[in-house]
Amino acid sequence: MTIREYTATFRSALRVPLESSPRLIWKFMYNFGWRNLLNINQFEKRMAQGEPFFPAFVMISVTESCNLTCSGCWVSAGGKQSLSLTQLDGIIRSSKQKGSYFFGILGGEPLLYKGLLDVMEKHSDCYFQLFTNGILLTEPVAMRLKKMGNVTPHDQY
Repeated sequence: MTIREYTATFRSALRVPLESSPRLIWKFMYNFGWRNLLNINQFEKRMAQGEPFFPAFVMISVTESCNLTCSGCWVSAGGKQSLSLTQLDGIIRSSKQKGSYFFGILGGEPLLYKGLLDVMEKHSDCYFQLFTNGILLTEPVAMRLKKMGNVTPHDQY
Protein backbone atom coordinates (compact mmCIF):
# COMPACT_ATOMS: atom_id res chain seq x y z
CA MET A 1 0.00 0.00 0.00
CA THR A 2 1.38 3.38 -0.96
CA ILE A 3 1.40 6.41 1.34
CA ARG A 4 -1.34 7.99 -0.79
CA GLU A 5 -3.57 4.88 -0.49
CA TYR A 6 -2.90 4.66 3.24
CA THR A 7 -3.83 8.32 3.71
CA ALA A 8 -7.04 7.90 1.68
CA THR A 9 -7.99 4.82 3.73
CA PHE A 10 -7.28 6.66 6.99
CA ARG A 11 -9.41 9.64 5.89
CA SER A 12 -12.25 7.31 4.92
CA ALA A 13 -12.10 5.62 8.31
CA LEU A 14 -12.38 8.97 10.07
CA ARG A 15 -15.24 10.21 7.90
CA VAL A 16 -18.07 8.61 9.90
CA PRO A 17 -16.95 9.77 13.37
CA LEU A 18 -16.02 13.26 12.15
CA GLU A 19 -19.05 13.93 9.92
CA SER A 20 -21.85 12.24 11.89
CA SER A 21 -23.77 14.01 14.59
CA PRO A 22 -22.65 13.27 18.15
CA ARG A 23 -26.19 12.11 18.98
CA LEU A 24 -26.06 9.43 16.26
CA ILE A 25 -22.61 8.27 17.32
CA TRP A 26 -23.72 8.07 20.96
CA LYS A 27 -26.91 6.21 20.08
CA PHE A 28 -24.97 3.72 17.94
CA MET A 29 -22.32 3.18 20.62
CA TYR A 30 -24.95 2.70 23.31
CA ASN A 31 -27.49 0.53 21.42
CA PHE A 32 -25.11 -1.43 19.20
CA GLY A 33 -22.08 -1.47 21.46
CA TRP A 34 -22.90 -1.32 25.16
CA ARG A 35 -26.37 -2.88 25.03
CA ASN A 36 -25.11 -5.78 22.95
CA LEU A 37 -22.17 -6.42 25.25
CA LEU A 38 -24.69 -6.69 28.09
CA ASN A 39 -26.95 -8.79 25.85
CA ILE A 40 -24.18 -11.29 25.09
CA ASN A 41 -23.23 -11.42 28.78
CA GLN A 42 -26.85 -12.17 29.75
CA PHE A 43 -27.05 -14.82 27.01
CA GLU A 44 -23.91 -16.54 28.29
CA LYS A 45 -25.24 -16.46 31.88
CA ARG A 46 -28.55 -18.00 30.77
CA MET A 47 -26.71 -20.77 28.95
CA ALA A 48 -24.38 -21.41 31.91
CA GLN A 49 -27.38 -21.66 34.26
CA GLY A 50 -29.12 -24.10 31.94
CA GLU A 51 -32.05 -21.79 31.22
CA PRO A 52 -34.09 -22.36 28.06
CA PHE A 53 -32.38 -21.09 24.92
CA PHE A 54 -33.25 -17.62 23.72
CA PRO A 55 -31.10 -16.02 21.00
CA ALA A 56 -28.82 -13.10 21.73
CA PHE A 57 -29.74 -11.52 18.38
CA VAL A 58 -33.19 -11.84 16.81
CA MET A 59 -33.79 -11.87 13.06
CA ILE A 60 -37.39 -11.04 12.07
CA SER A 61 -38.84 -11.57 8.61
CA VAL A 62 -41.68 -9.05 8.58
CA THR A 63 -43.10 -9.76 5.13
CA GLU A 64 -42.74 -12.10 2.20
CA SER A 65 -43.66 -9.34 -0.24
CA CYS A 66 -40.97 -7.78 -2.43
CA ASN A 67 -40.75 -5.24 -5.23
CA LEU A 68 -38.22 -7.38 -7.15
CA THR A 69 -38.27 -10.89 -8.63
CA CYS A 70 -34.69 -12.03 -8.23
CA SER A 71 -33.73 -15.43 -9.59
CA GLY A 72 -33.43 -18.02 -6.85
CA CYS A 73 -35.11 -15.95 -4.16
CA TRP A 74 -37.87 -17.54 -2.09
CA VAL A 75 -39.79 -14.26 -1.92
CA SER A 76 -42.20 -13.29 -4.66
CA ALA A 77 -43.55 -9.98 -5.91
CA GLY A 78 -47.03 -11.31 -5.18
CA GLY A 79 -46.25 -12.42 -1.62
CA LYS A 80 -49.09 -11.63 0.75
CA GLN A 81 -47.97 -12.95 4.15
CA SER A 82 -46.80 -10.40 6.72
CA LEU A 83 -46.64 -10.11 10.48
CA SER A 84 -49.20 -7.80 12.02
CA LEU A 85 -47.88 -4.68 13.74
CA THR A 86 -49.06 -6.20 17.02
CA GLN A 87 -47.07 -9.37 16.35
CA LEU A 88 -43.93 -7.42 15.45
CA ASP A 89 -44.22 -5.20 18.52
CA GLY A 90 -44.83 -8.29 20.68
CA ILE A 91 -41.72 -10.05 19.34
CA ILE A 92 -39.61 -7.00 20.12
CA ARG A 93 -41.11 -6.50 23.60
CA SER A 94 -40.70 -10.20 24.47
CA SER A 95 -37.11 -10.17 23.24
CA LYS A 96 -36.31 -7.12 25.35
CA GLN A 97 -37.69 -8.90 28.42
CA LYS A 98 -35.14 -11.66 27.73
CA GLY A 99 -32.34 -9.11 27.33
CA SER A 100 -32.15 -9.04 23.52
CA TYR A 101 -32.06 -5.54 22.04
CA PHE A 102 -30.46 -6.30 18.65
CA PHE A 103 -32.67 -7.13 15.68
CA GLY A 104 -32.17 -7.94 12.03
CA ILE A 105 -35.22 -6.90 10.01
CA LEU A 106 -35.67 -9.00 6.89
CA GLY A 107 -38.28 -9.47 4.20
CA GLY A 108 -39.06 -9.88 1.39
CA GLU A 109 -38.47 -6.18 1.22
CA PRO A 110 -39.02 -4.80 4.73
CA LEU A 111 -39.59 -1.24 3.51
CA LEU A 112 -42.83 -2.48 1.90
CA TYR A 113 -44.09 -3.30 5.41
CA LYS A 114 -46.43 -0.48 6.45
CA GLY A 115 -45.69 0.86 9.92
CA LEU A 116 -42.20 -0.65 10.22
CA LEU A 117 -40.46 2.67 10.85
CA ASP A 118 -43.05 3.57 13.50
CA VAL A 119 -42.37 0.32 15.38
CA MET A 120 -38.59 0.76 15.21
CA GLU A 121 -38.94 4.38 16.34
CA LYS A 122 -41.11 3.26 19.26
CA HIS A 123 -38.30 0.93 20.41
CA SER A 124 -35.56 3.56 20.44
CA ASP A 125 -33.65 1.54 23.05
CA CYS A 126 -33.02 -1.19 20.44
CA TYR A 127 -30.66 -1.44 17.49
CA PHE A 128 -32.02 -2.60 14.13
CA GLN A 129 -30.18 -3.77 11.05
CA LEU A 130 -32.52 -3.29 8.10
CA PHE A 131 -31.79 -5.70 5.24
CA THR A 132 -33.17 -3.99 2.13
CA ASN A 133 -32.64 -3.98 -1.62
CA GLY A 134 -32.40 -0.19 -1.28
CA ILE A 135 -34.89 0.74 -3.99
CA LEU A 136 -37.36 2.19 -1.48
CA LEU A 137 -34.65 3.93 0.54
CA THR A 138 -35.62 7.42 -0.56
CA GLU A 139 -34.27 10.65 0.86
CA PRO A 140 -37.28 11.12 3.21
CA VAL A 141 -36.85 7.55 4.50
CA ALA A 142 -33.10 8.07 4.94
CA MET A 143 -33.70 11.34 6.82
CA ARG A 144 -36.19 9.61 9.11
CA LEU A 145 -33.72 6.79 9.80
CA LYS A 146 -31.07 9.38 10.56
CA LYS A 147 -33.42 11.15 12.97
CA MET A 148 -34.27 7.84 14.67
CA GLY A 149 -30.61 6.91 15.04
CA ASN A 150 -31.19 3.23 15.88
CA VAL A 151 -31.41 1.71 12.39
CA THR A 152 -28.65 0.85 9.95
CA PRO A 153 -29.77 -0.14 6.44
CA HIS A 154 -27.82 -2.93 4.77
CA ASP A 155 -27.93 -3.74 1.08
CA GLN A 156 -28.87 -7.38 0.48
CA TYR A 157 -26.70 -7.62 -2.63
